[in-house]
Amino acid sequence: MIDRSYLPFKVAREYQDRKMAKWMGFFLSEHTAGLDSELNKVDYTSELSISDKLLLLNQLYSNQLNGIIAVPGQYYTGRVDNLTFNHVSLKTKTGFVSIPIKDILSIDLEVEYESA
Repeated sequence: MIDRSYLPFKVAREYQDRKMAKWMGFFLSEHTAGLDSELNKVDYTSELSISDKLLLLNQLYSNQLNGIIAVPGQYYTGRVDNLTFNHVSLKTKTGFVSIPIKDILSIDLEVEYESA
């Protein structure tokens, strides 16, 4: 609270300013909203290291298996056609796709079911 004892009028000395309390409430609500928006962000970091990605891609390539590769916002399904340290070329049903290895989030084996 602000000391206003030096003011000559009683009304001025007893006045309690609500602006700071209102501003602090606004600040707290904005801070809480900011924290909530942080929780809603999608984490696009991969838990796979570059060496793990290359190992999995090499296994798909050497065994000529179909894989599912996830990049931010998209999935690609197909066979590894070409593999370098920086890019992987994937042959999909619609054509070829070149994907930077650093952008890969996950690599999974495509499950193929046999019909009876």
